[in-house]
Amino acid sequence: TGLRQRHLTYYYPTRLDLLTAVTRAAIERRRVAAQAAAAGINSIDEAVSQIAVFTAQHENTRVLLALMQAVDQHPTLRALYDEMTNDMLATIQSVFVKLGLAQTRANIDLLHTLVVGLSVVDLATGRSGGQDRARAALATAFQMLTAQQNPMAENGSPGTSG
Repeated sequence: TGLRQRHLTYYYPTRLDLLTAVTRAAIERRRVAAQAAAAGINSIDEAVSQIAVFTAQHENTRVLLALMQAVDQHPTLRALYDEMTNDMLATIQSVFVKLGLAQTRANIDLLHTLVVGLSVVDLATGRSGGQDRARAALATAFQMLTAQQNPMAENGSPGTSG
């Protein structure tokens, strides 16, 4: 908050007030970072690379996990967490628009869930090569999404067997 500890109770009289302010700040940082990353995406390769980097930002993942716990303890924070989720889904949708991918709810949820899962697993395991694993998983997901757009590309021309 940029405040001295003794001033916290003046500006944030309750723990919930402080948690709300921290949650808002974390959500805003995450939103700005995600939108900046999405703005630089103009190809699937760029999407894979940018999102893989995003999954390895452990500080963001730690904050999000802490916020999930706070939501359990303070349901009033759920609206803020929902706001963050909706912002992330809108950012993913903007990437789909740029890449010409089908903007179905299932496709957007698939990528969102994959990003969250990769982020949590990378943080939890602490194994080296997390970005490489994320790139591989993301490349597979984008291949699936692209094949969905053009099933002929994967299956060959009509009438061919194989």
